[in-house]
Amino acid sequence: MKASKEKLQSLAGIFGVKETFVDGVPFGTGHINDTYKITTDCNGKLKHYTFQRINSNVFPKPFDV
Repeated sequence: MKASKEKLQSLAGIFGVKETFVDGVPFGTGHINDTYKITTDCNGKLKHYTFQRINSNVFPKPFDV
């Protein structure tokens, strides 16, 4: 399932990202997990974060991964 930019912005806040959200896009071409690149603006400097959603169908106990 691909995440919307609104969802990625919300997740950034949940993970404590304080900078201004600029963009969130799929990153890479993995076939098991979904990976996203989040871009933020920190006082005029762009910062990048990588978020990954673990596929719970493949890894039913993601905290064990």
